[in-house]
Amino acid sequence: MVYNARLVSGDIIYAEEPLKRFKIYSLEQEPKNMWKNSSLTVFDVNETIRKGQEVKGIGYIVSWPNLIRVGTFLKESVNEKTCFHPPKVKGEPLRRYPEMETGGCLAEEIIGGEEARFWLESKTLDEYFKKWSSSFDRKVVLNERKLPKII
Repeated sequence: MVYNARLVSGDIIYAEEPLKRFKIYSLEQEPKNMWKNSSLTVFDVNETIRKGQEVKGIGYIVSWPNLIRVGTFLKESVNEKTCFHPPKVKGEPLRRYPEMETGGCLAEEIIGGEEARFWLESKTLDEYFKKWSSSFDRKVVLNERKLPKII
C-alpha cells in the first residue's frame, strides 16, 4: 500500500484564552481524498477546535477527517498527546479517542518530532510559531510486514 500524506492547510489558531495556541497541520491521505468525502471542511474542523474547550495549551495538531491528534508542550518537553474524533456535523464538540493515543502514522510522528525540536530550539512563542514542518508531503509505503517507509 502506498499513500501520500499531503498538507491541505496550515493554520495557527489563537483562542480568547491565553493558553490556547496551536499550529494545525490538516493532512490528506492520497489517493483516498478523505477531505473531499468528509461532511465537514478543514475550516469547520479548525473552528470546532478553536471554539471548543477540549483542546487547551500550546502545541501542534495533526488533523485528518477521521482523527485529530494533539501534541501539547510544557517548558522543556512534550507534555501529552491526546486524540479526538472530529465532529460529524457543525457545532458538535470533539470526543476523546483514547484508543488511538498511543501511536500515530509515520507522517504524524515525523511532524511531532520536528515540532518537539522547534519547541526546544525556540526562545519565544513567536519564534516557535514561525517554524513549520516540511515533512508532510511524503509518500509512505507499507511493505508486506506492514512496516512504513518514507520515500
